[in-house]
Amino acid sequence: MPGPETSGSGRGDESQKYRDDQGSHALVAEIVQLGRVRRSWMRSRISLQLTAYAICRRFCAPSQEEIDSTPWETVKKRWNVRATKLWSEVQNGTAADDLIMAVGPILPSIRLHTQMEEPVERRMTKLAGQHTLSAFAKSVRGFGPAGLAKVIAECGDPAAYRSPAALWKRMGLAVIDGQRQRRVKDKDLAIKMGYVAERRSAMWNVGGSVIGGMGRGPRPLVGEDVEAREDLTRYQKLFIARLRYLVQRGDVDEVTGKPRWSRPPVTDKKTGELRESFSTHAASEAKRYVEKRLLKDLWRAARGLNTSDDGEEAASSGHPDDHGSEGTPAAVGTVPGGGGGDDR
Repeated sequence: MPGPETSGSGRGDESQKYRDDQGSHALVAEIVQLGRVRRSWMRSRISLQLTAYAICRRFCAPSQEEIDSTPWETVKKRWNVRATKLWSEVQNGTAADDLIMAVGPILPSIRLHTQMEEPVERRMTKLAGQHTLSAFAKSVRGFGPAGLAKVIAECGDPAAYRSPAALWKRMGLAVIDGQRQRRVKDKDLAIKMGYVAERRSAMWNVGGSVIGGMGRGPRPLVGEDVEAREDLTRYQKLFIARLRYLVQRGDVDEVTGKPRWSRPPVTDKKTGELRESFSTHAASEAKRYVEKRLLKDLWRAARGLNTSDDGEEAASSGHPDDHGSEGTPAAVGTVPGGGGGDDR
């Protein structure tokens, strides 16, 4: 388990200075603790929801005749539609009495979890609004104190990390030994990866808010100069620049032989104009790139440095800021366990 940086490295004292200057140790510690409580409650609520949904599936299971006469993929889709409808009826109180009885003790628990989670989220957002990084957070549309709270809850004090690469690793966005940080079965590799799904999920949600478009980002007109658009944020422009760079690379899918990133332009139903279109994989790749840029800028702001604009250049230069990360946090008094594995 990685430990604090030592003064012998010349970095530990520096990280301590940043935390002391911010005067936010207790603030960060409370956000982290509330985040852990919220995560535990969410796990419990999701488990209850899945149990209730499984009960609904049992109540609308397909007949043997349907299974024998219909392709299995179609059977599964119909089954899921029926189960989703039953689950909605359970929540609205319009389901059959026997189904209501079956989920009887579960539904109140789910509602209680939701009611308890909301005040915790509001408290985390309020605390994040008092943090010195709140000025940066408010300057980024779609991020704000709510997004800052989510990041701090998972990583602690951003200034406590040696480098942006260390922060990327904490949040599941690093590249290690040429491989994208992810969940793996090999025990030794898993320790090296230090991947925690909840942290990556938190950053995924933050990134979706920052790029907008319900997490899909803006879609420019064909050949449009997005830099001239005042309605787009810096990170939305970076998202588009990264998409276009991926298309220019011209990668081809090895299985289908089709372009990996680009798709034919689509016609805007409202204006009739052609808009650029990209694969889902391309959008996810560009979104990940923006998430890393946001974390880097957050780290720089925490260290009292100016946020740079080299992300836009890297997005189209062929030198993506997607290098490997072996870094770990500096002193992590707010997050026991450092930047490696799960701290639960």
